[in-house]
Amino acid sequence: MPAEVTYATAKIDRPAIRRRNGASDLIAALPFVADRTPEELRRDKTLSPRDFWSIKRTDDWALDFTLGMGLGDHYIEFMTKDPTSPLLGWIVKDMISKGHFGGVECGFLDRISRMAQRGAVDCTSPDVGQLQRLAHSHRGPS
Repeated sequence: MPAEVTYATAKIDRPAIRRRNGASDLIAALPFVADRTPEELRRDKTLSPRDFWSIKRTDDWALDFTLGMGLGDHYIEFMTKDPTSPLLGWIVKDMISKGHFGGVECGFLDRISRMAQRGAVDCTSPDVGQLQRLAHSHRGPS
């Protein structure tokens, strides 16, 4: 199995990067975030210094979908630490700018969507059975 897939089910294991002011930079620790090279920034002045969707694909849709779900888990874990971050918008902007929407992106957004569904059920219904049905309703890619 390719090394880039190994973080699909792992916890965030990259250490938080320290900013100059000593605060930790949890975004930089995410496995799908990378700093852009000075050359990239010189070529395109509209780019932000960070690439918020820096991923590697396997070209196997089902495997990429699983990889994307794992990346979604990293995002969700991040949001528990910084719930007011605008990161999701930055990620989607970079997804769009790359012009490719495949298994990784579908898996990532599917995971986030399912967590939002669970949150909505938690907020509106004490029916745990409904939550379990939602959690098990997804069969994954065919």
